Amino acid sequence: MAERSCNPSVAWGEMREDSSGSPVSVVLTTQNQYYPWISVDSSHVDTPYVSFTADAVNGDYLEIMSEGDGHYRLSFAGAFSGSASQTYAGAIFVDAVETGIKIFRAIGTGGDVGAAGSLGILELTVGQKIRFKFKCTTAASKTCAIYVMHVLIERIGR
Repeated sequence: MAERSCNPSVAWGEMREDSSGSPVSVVLTTQNQYYPWISVDSSHVDTPYVSFTADAVNGDYLEIMSEGDGHYRLSFAGAFSGSASQTYAGAIFVDAVETGIKIFRAIGTGGDVGAAGSLGILELTVGQKIRFKFKCTTAASKTCAIYVMHVLIERIGR
């Protein structure tokens, strides 16, 4: 097998959750406060320029590593449910800062499962951490149930 070389122009990483019918819950205690996704069940990074870390306190994250500076396409898509008749939001955070890559999704009176996704481009530098967080915008003490979630970052330029 030929030795693989790593091209920094194709730096990428992903985090995903596939609960196979048993959703993973995120308890949203305070209205309009974001809570981290800490249930990533798998990740994949195929480059030394992006790493994955499981963080049960602040939320699992992808981190830009040495020589990983550049412009990245960030996307997420997911299927989730929650307390009936509530509106939920999800957003990509870089370090502790909410980005414009986010969604809002109302859950119906029957507590349906909804899907949503978003895409954007950000300039990222070494050491920055990318997390996904949820909040309920309409009430306190609600739960968001994640069925499927996928966060992907891919460098598109330096």
